Amino acid sequence: MSAMHPIMDDEFDEAGAFPDEPPTLCVECDHPHPATAEKAPYYWRCLRFPAEPFGGFVSPDWRPDPPYHRCQDRNDGNCPHWTPKRTPPKGD
Repeated sequence: MSAMHPIMDDEFDEAGAFPDEPPTLCVECDHPHPATAEKAPYYWRCLRFPAEPFGGFVSPDWRPDPPYHRCQDRNDGNCPHWTPKRTPPKGD
């Protein structure tokens, strides 16, 4: 009988479905745009992925506001630009 779950059965994960590194979570990252970070995560935009004008025949120069791609469209769990969230200094 073959293994049903590679991690639970301590077998090699040939497909790479279970990475050794923990996933990069946008909620723990420093790059969500401040204007979108207070909204639901679906609306978050990443400062590391600026959006080029989308083009098209209706409005060739249109870009989203703020002009960045959504975090969920760019982060697949292994984001190369992930940076731990900075904490503001404590005031005395």
